Amino acid sequence: MRYKYIFSREPGVSDPVLLHAQNSVHAFFLDLKTDRTFLATSASMILERDLHNARQAQTPLAQQTARRNALKTYEASHLAIGDMPLVRLIAAIHNLPHFPAGCQLTLKPDYPGYELHARPGPWAVEKRIGKVYAGDTRFTLANVHNTLNAVYHRIDQPNRQYVQLPDGSFLRRFITRGLNQDDSERLRRGQGLLAAHPNANRNDKEISRYGYGPDGPGEAIVKDVLSHTRGWQKRYISTTTTKRAVHSTQGKEFRSVFGAVLIDLANVALASVVDLHRPDRLPSYFNITAPTVVAPRPPGNGAALTLDDERYLAARDVIRTREVLIRDSVPQNAVRSGPAKLCVLDVYSPNTPTLDSVVAHIKGSEGLSLEDEEKLAYPWMGYRHWFLAYPTEAIARLAWIMVRQFINTHALPRPMAFVGAELRYQYCLPVPPPPGA
Repeated sequence: MRYKYIFSREPGVSDPVLLHAQNSVHAFFLDLKTDRTFLATSASMILERDLHNARQAQTPLAQQTARRNALKTYEASHLAIGDMPLVRLIAAIHNLPHFPAGCQLTLKPDYPGYELHARPGPWAVEKRIGKVYAGDTRFTLANVHNTLNAVYHRIDQPNRQYVQLPDGSFLRRFITRGLNQDDSERLRRGQGLLAAHPNANRNDKEISRYGYGPDGPGEAIVKDVLSHTRGWQKRYISTTTTKRAVHSTQGKEFRSVFGAVLIDLANVALASVVDLHRPDRLPSYFNITAPTVVAPRPPGNGAALTLDDERYLAARDVIRTREVLIRDSVPQNAVRSGPAKLCVLDVYSPNTPTLDSVVAHIKGSEGLSLEDEEKLAYPWMGYRHWFLAYPTEAIARLAWIMVRQFINTHALPRPMAFVGAELRYQYCLPVPPPPGA
């Protein structure tokens, strides 16, 4: 379970002991937030280091073992952040060396949140010194208009905005989508984003995992979420709440040559949103708890993965990626980005050796400072594609010219020696970010 708190101080506290206690509590909750950020950043840095070391291992088996250990360590570290309930926090405050001796704190429910009272001594009068807001009680309605959904902000930070999902939980208003080639093309046309398989029927792989029979209430969504996270049928658009790097099960960073954009959930139908980034969502969608995910798991026997295995792997994935899913589509007015650059060269061919030959020539050319690349693992629009991202539009256009020249002057591997090249857009997050992000 992930616990988050806000402490709001009661004004006008004058008793020296009570004021000392109030200041101690306030400092404790500020330190708690600072520690959470530090631990999350440290866990990400340690993962980067461990994955780098795994790539240096001498054998593929050693690399795989080290990579698995690195990911498992990160997942356990991430889930351990902020796992202390409020009652234990109050006990920890009492044990602070600078907390006034003999002073006793008491929590009293006062929706939303809890009143925090302090008694400076055994015979003294108990007085309120502040209020603690926990979890989803930390938010209040913001003065934002002209959006599809109501917007909320943190009680202590009006500049951090959220939306409220149908189940009553709160989620950041702005989340991040790393784009693929379809997204880039649709944005170029002034369209919104579309899932890879919107409204898809069950395929053979899904049926073999789930078996036959009608879905019960809510069961179809649970199955579709598992299918998406395991890559069987992607009926959702994947986004993330984190600004830190996220990694695949292969230890590779999810980074797109087409860039990233913000999605404004204030303009997305919230019934289509599935928030998986919270650890308390794991039982609902994967029938597994956070402690089970990080507990030692016996090795498989080499047989095909069971449904429980698939749920376990899906749960680990969403812990790392802090994933939020949006069903089917995202409207164009919910996409926020900075200026796009026409700096991605798309080289394509029906013949993989031909594609490889052309790209090898371009990558070996002087003066073309390649920034990033992605060789698509599956056909797109009937061809194999290799995307080359350059730092500027001018360099990308020069690379495009060189591809055309190479095609016209060299014999290419056959059969199917056709090669095409096209420039595509790379998008970026808006700078400065929109209010509330």
